[in-house]
Amino acid sequence: MKGGSLFFAAVAAVAQDEPADATGAAAVSGIPQRHAGGITKMRQILFSALSALLATMSLAGGVHASAEFLRLGKPWKAPDGFQAVCAKHPVICTRTPKPHALTEADWQKVKEINTRVNKTIRQVSDQRQYHVSEKWALPTHAMGDCEDIALLKKKELIEHGISSEHLLMAVVLDTHDEGHAVLVVRTHAGDFVLDNLTNKIQLWNQTHYFFLEVEDPEDPKRWDMVLQRAG
Repeated sequence: MKGGSLFFAAVAAVAQDEPADATGAAAVSGIPQRHAGGITKMRQILFSALSALLATMSLAGGVHASAEFLRLGKPWKAPDGFQAVCAKHPVICTRTPKPHALTEADWQKVKEINTRVNKTIRQVSDQRQYHVSEKWALPTHAMGDCEDIALLKKKELIEHGISSEHLLMAVVLDTHDEGHAVLVVRTHAGDFVLDNLTNKIQLWNQTHYFFLEVEDPEDPKRWDMVLQRAG
């Protein structure tokens, strides 16, 4: 079965501490989302099986971690649809020319934008909004799914002067082992998560999520393997 082959190709690459090829990586790179629909049964099985297997393995870089910062691994395939967003909204995928450390005023803006976007953007599935199973885009008509909402937060924070190296899109498995997307804010105190499912901003290791991949802080167009479970 093709789905099974993709799964084992991805797992084999992880076990060897190497990224799978573009096809194998796609098995763990998409962003279907439980709370807004759009996840196929086969992909759900792949996500759950990968999470369960990795929880029993001792991999280079570690699966479980208690540190405040995510440990980024080797390059990994960007989620399907991410490059289209970069082409349409370059600011989301462009490195800030003169990065600066986060200030207290920046952090207040992070909290403000996170709460406002969560309250004003209604979560709907890509299937319902675009009639496709998966589409990365900014919210339209005040609607969007998890990655759309995270992308909007990133765009607004960049436009308010926060450096791109602090704002990293991430693909995770949620507490039900289903695909989800969040925005990670990298600070001197650790990696904090902006999540459309809660207004509470917390360290990544307090979310109980399994982090699969995250944008590279040095180059927003690249993604890196993570494979770490919080908690």
